[in-house]
Amino acid sequence: MIKESKRVAVIGAGVSGVLAAAHLKREGLDVTVFERSSCAGGVWTYDEHQPIEPTYPSILASQGERRYNKNDLGEDVREAELQKLLHAPPGPCYIGLRNNVGTRLLQTTLNPFPPGTPDIVSHTVLGDYIRDTALKAGVTEITQYDTQVTNLIKSGQKWVVEASTLTLEPSGTVALETSSRPFDSVVIASGHYHAPRVPDIPNLSAWKKHWPSRIQHSKRYREPSSFQNQNILLIGASVSSTDIARELGPVANTIYQSHRNGAFDLPQSLLPENAVRVPEVISFDDITEEANGTLHSSDPIPLTITLKNGQKLCGIHSIVLCTGYHITLPFLPNLHSDTTPPSLVSTSTLVTDGLQIHNLHRDIFYIPDPTLLFIGVPYFTATFTLFEFQAMVAAKVVAGKVALPAEEQMRREYEEKVKARGYGKEFHSLRGEEEGYVNGLVDWANKELEKGGREERLVGHSEIWKEAKIEQLERMKAKGTSNMILIIVPLGIILRNISGSNSKTPESSTTHAQPEVEVKSEPKKWYYYVWDTLDKPKEERWFMFKLDTALLTFASLGYFIKYLDQSNINSAFVSGMKEDLGLYKNQLNYMQTCWTVGYVIGELPSNIILTRFRPSVWIPTMEVIWSILTFCLCRANTANQVYVLRFFIGLAESTFYPGMQYIIGSWYKKDELAKRSCIFHTSGAIATMFSGYLMAGVYHLDGKGGFAGWQWLFIIDGVISLPVAIAGYFVLPDVPEISKPFYLTEEEVAFAQKRMQGEGRQKRQPYTKSKVKSILTSWHIYVLTLLYVLFNNGGSGSTPVFQQFLKASKDPKYTISQINVYPTITNAVQVVSTFIYAWTSDSILKGARWPAIVFGGAINIMCYVSLAIWDIPLKWKWACFALSGMGGGLSGLCMAWAHEICTHDNEERAIVIASMNEFAYVLQAWLPLIVWQQVEAPEYRKGFITVSFLSGALIATAFTVRVLHARDLSKRKREEEIGEISSAGTSAEGIAAGKKNVEVET
Repeated sequence: MIKESKRVAVIGAGVSGVLAAAHLKREGLDVTVFERSSCAGGVWTYDEHQPIEPTYPSILASQGERRYNKNDLGEDVREAELQKLLHAPPGPCYIGLRNNVGTRLLQTTLNPFPPGTPDIVSHTVLGDYIRDTALKAGVTEITQYDTQVTNLIKSGQKWVVEASTLTLEPSGTVALETSSRPFDSVVIASGHYHAPRVPDIPNLSAWKKHWPSRIQHSKRYREPSSFQNQNILLIGASVSSTDIARELGPVANTIYQSHRNGAFDLPQSLLPENAVRVPEVISFDDITEEANGTLHSSDPIPLTITLKNGQKLCGIHSIVLCTGYHITLPFLPNLHSDTTPPSLVSTSTLVTDGLQIHNLHRDIFYIPDPTLLFIGVPYFTATFTLFEFQAMVAAKVVAGKVALPAEEQMRREYEEKVKARGYGKEFHSLRGEEEGYVNGLVDWANKELEKGGREERLVGHSEIWKEAKIEQLERMKAKGTSNMILIIVPLGIILRNISGSNSKTPESSTTHAQPEVEVKSEPKKWYYYVWDTLDKPKEERWFMFKLDTALLTFASLGYFIKYLDQSNINSAFVSGMKEDLGLYKNQLNYMQTCWTVGYVIGELPSNIILTRFRPSVWIPTMEVIWSILTFCLCRANTANQVYVLRFFIGLAESTFYPGMQYIIGSWYKKDELAKRSCIFHTSGAIATMFSGYLMAGVYHLDGKGGFAGWQWLFIIDGVISLPVAIAGYFVLPDVPEISKPFYLTEEEVAFAQKRMQGEGRQKRQPYTKSKVKSILTSWHIYVLTLLYVLFNNGGSGSTPVFQQFLKASKDPKYTISQINVYPTITNAVQVVSTFIYAWTSDSILKGARWPAIVFGGAINIMCYVSLAIWDIPLKWKWACFALSGMGGGLSGLCMAWAHEICTHDNEERAIVIASMNEFAYVLQAWLPLIVWQQVEAPEYRKGFITVSFLSGALIATAFTVRVLHARDLSKRKREEEIGEISSAGTSAEGIAAGKKNVEVET
């Protein structure tokens, strides 16, 4: 255990230093902060002055800040200016710098961001936030500004901090005052972005010496105007390079980005339109006598650059080295070892090659002497909050409240980490592990606090932070990178692209101050394939449970009663209605057609109404109406009465299926959608099964109360339907942006809205001429409608082909009960296959919908071609009737596919969903009259042949949708990631003309 410390030094007043000092101060310790610049803020402090360039090359970590390029200094640089630049080199902050991690993920416990602060803000906002935090936490008053730590040595039990403080004299000169003070503990919080790494590329140093103003490290970059109309080479392809390329895009002629296929390279598609990615630079030309002439500002460098593939670049005006930084501790030279390979590092050395800090326990405590601590070492994190958790735990340890493990145990844990991760930047990476790291720190500290009899406890990430993290990950999924191991675009780029911004100003540019954000594909647990919420965080799992319980239960029960009331006419017809009402011609077809006409008329207007009216009122009201009309069917005495009632039942029912599909698509993500849509759709097949069982049961009521068995069917249907309809007023959650259900909290509704934002699912917008034109000129409404029309009519549908086959059978002769029950086998097959399609599509097939559609179409062709032949073995005929259900389980997949394709326009999504269902029933309104005529039962040869052809067309259309959707995705990705040509501030002709000045020699 560290003995209680009285005096603690903190080196650095960036965010990690401010947080460390604040929490140390809270523990009652005597804290002094040393900051070499004039204010707190670290990397977020913008200084229009450029830092002095390092030596070329600069590959030794220990020398990163001790050597500078004298050729980079102008003749007019005064000694006072030079001393200030060397004392406190300006950081890498440039004028357009913004955060790449949302402010909700950065907000500390010490100081909330002002209300209304957006997720993505300028460097000014974040710098002010750090300085405001320092002021409120009392850190400002204990900070020695303009004070550089020059040496740190251990003398006995104390750390001696040697420092120099710079003051400006009235004469304009500067004075340096040295000091030396002992401390019990030292916290190093000096950050990552100080010492530029400059690679040793042949002749690069000669070029830098000859043309110093044309070559610079990215740390020196400030704003794009000085690069007007230039051809620029960026060496490196990670975040800083891509970020600078996007800032330079509107002003530059052509940008070349050199890459080495590094682990942290960003996708080429993120570059602006006038940028080209080229292979690694392997050398610069020797400087010849011809190149010694005067070089005007508009002239390119008169030599060529050789690439790894043998090509040469010429006509380059400027070169920016986006090659990263060394980790360096210039005040601890004795703990540097530049020449030692990381694998041979001693147990006391801190820095070797500058890519990591060695010998730290939990990335905080120096194992040989834990009175030396580090805050802010990890990469790939939400920095502010992560550093605060480190600071909290470090403060408890330094104050003597939390005991560290024995040195041997710390050493053992460190060596296990080395074996698992190896050396380099990845050693400190917390990508995908940030919450686990924080929870580990907090749990360990709390156990020690409890062991010491202390009541105080540390608390991990807040719920707001967790929600923001989920939103960030969902936004990454929306970029199509959720299942890939690659670098993710900084959040600023993602938000900018989702909002459609094409601003050219530096303030709207993206950022590179934080390290690259990378997400690894996490292997799914086996139970994810059982139900997708099982591997979600606890809070999201509870939210999903409530949503599923309410929405899916109501949707399934509602569709159950809708389908029950729709299909009961078939069960009633074969159970005595035909004989009682004298329906011996095509009256059944006409009854079905009347229902279909009403259904078709109502669908599209209903879904348009849903985009303007509360679904929780509209849909239940229509359910109540059709339930009452179903009751009325039991008193129909003529075919004409049945026709009228069936028309209005269809009109009322038209609101439900497309409306509920629209609502389901407004709440669920891509990997959740097919399962829910198919569960919803399956309830229709279950209803058809149940109608058969119900008819078999109520048939025994024949004669009771003066009603025939088939009349009792309508009565029972109404009794079942009405309570479900009334329940809809209370449980239907509307859509997220207007949702106020009793079972979801305001926070959960807000979370639901963020989930849909992450999916790119748009909120409700007004109908405008341009929107209507866009919907009507898109392929979505036509091809997706065709897909669903072919699916919906690619089977026998509501025609009771199996029942008619059984009823026509003479040997054996089937009872009424058997005629109603046996055909439910087809519905059972449909239910099972629907679930299989949905689960495999959402999980194993990673969201692909077309394979199941193609498979279902193929099964249909096999079954209906066999039935068209008719003269086939009886067992195979039964198998065909049963297996034809496999083609009926595709509705949910078609709808889920449509939701995903139309996700960026809420109104289009509603109209396309309604159009798909509507036109499917338009065809269904007249097709049965031609190919499913009752007088042709049970062979229905025309019907079987027709649906075989429709199933073939379904397969072809599915492939067409796949191709068109892929084209859309490619186009949208390009528009979102690199913008339209106009957003680059140049026309295609301008780019072409500009490239004439640049050659690529082979």
